Amino acid sequence: MSLIMLAALIGLMFFGSMVSAFSEMRREQHEGEQMPALKP
Repeated sequence: MSLIMLAALIGLMFFGSMVSAFSEMRREQHEGEQMPALKP
């Protein structure tokens, strides 16, 4: 595996974790403000 592919893979994983954490934070922040029926 080349170094560029390895760096791209690490960057993609980091970006994915950042996006998931950001979306989770936004969901917790807006919970109860809108769509309270989303929770079971």
